[in-house]
Amino acid sequence: MNITSFGPLLPSHDLLAMAPTQLSSNGMSFELQTSDEVKVTVMLQEPVQEYLDGVVEVHGMVDQRLQIQCQQYVNFSSSTAKFDMKTYDKAIQLMHKHPQHYLTGNPAPVTF
Repeated sequence: MNITSFGPLLPSHDLLAMAPTQLSSNGMSFELQTSDEVKVTVMLQEPVQEYLDGVVEVHGMVDQRLQIQCQQYVNFSSSTAKFDMKTYDKAIQLMHKHPQHYLTGNPAPVTF
């Protein structure tokens, strides 16, 4: 996601899909590059136990320093090499611009 679109929404709970660029030596954080080429640090609760490659989807709180306090992440393999980050970013921007047209989060329970 384009990190600059958060603007005044920080701190924010969000989901970001980005390409990992660097893992810390202790495995407790890693760096990602957003679609607008901003480097973001992801702070983990536990050390990474796997090789991060391709696209990583991160769920967590984004703070004013552009650090993400990661609650959960999904590591997509290198099979996502053809993932088009710019198109993904445009889709996310469209969802934020017109939220009434997109279901996000947990759907409302169905009652009969």
